[in-house]
Amino acid sequence: EHDDHGRIIIHLDVAEDDIGRVIGRDGRIATAMRSLIKVAAIREDVRVGLEIGD
Repeated sequence: EHDDHGRIIIHLDVAEDDIGRVIGRDGRIATAMRSLIKVAAIREDVRVGLEIGD
């Protein structure tokens, strides 16, 4: 999906019981996922965001 600014939004749907595992302690796993997405986005010259939810 694209937002109003042309950024690609990736929605990661996670079961309610697993949200804590996906986000990780102090958000470390979520931050790592966003970092990997950012590297790929820079290589492709696009803007990408990650939304985690159910």
